[in-house]
Amino acid sequence: MNTKKGVKAKIVIVGAGPSGIAAASKLFQNGFDNVTILEAENRIGGRVYTDQLGDYSIDFGGQWVHGEDGNMAFELANPHGLIDKSNEPWTEFVDTYYDSSGNRLDSHVEKSISNFFSDHVQNSQDKRFKSIGEYATKMFDQQFGSESDIFKFRDQYLYHLERHATTMKSAET
Repeated sequence: MNTKKGVKAKIVIVGAGPSGIAAASKLFQNGFDNVTILEAENRIGGRVYTDQLGDYSIDFGGQWVHGEDGNMAFELANPHGLIDKSNEPWTEFVDTYYDSSGNRLDSHVEKSISNFFSDHVQNSQDKRFKSIGEYATKMFDQQFGSESDIFKFRDQYLYHLERHATTMKSAET
């Protein structure tokens, strides 16, 4: 499509999440054909994606749908019974953890990790640290350094904390 001055528009969209894909689609529908989408990840979808955990596929990022009016996610999911509606404020999130063999973790370990996530995901913007990862590692080491049954899986728990934090931040936007 040409602009009023006869110069062909070059459009760059940052991010191949749902909004970026929708923007590109609308531009193509309206005659713009020189559209480039830049994406930092090695996949499209933004915060909504599927990952493998052993033999299982797990979906991340699309756990909540906020609002009904004009919300395409709601319009697509609701007719298929995929939306649970509630007017009650959300107050509790229950985590269940399993090891790589599919066995549920010991209740003490599960509760300790769940409490750690709950305490530190929300407080991860401590300005003394360069990143959430640095903060989480320091706090994890302080809290679980003497608990070998938890500390030996430190890298796996911190990886899960990162995923958990990303999921929670996705739900807030």
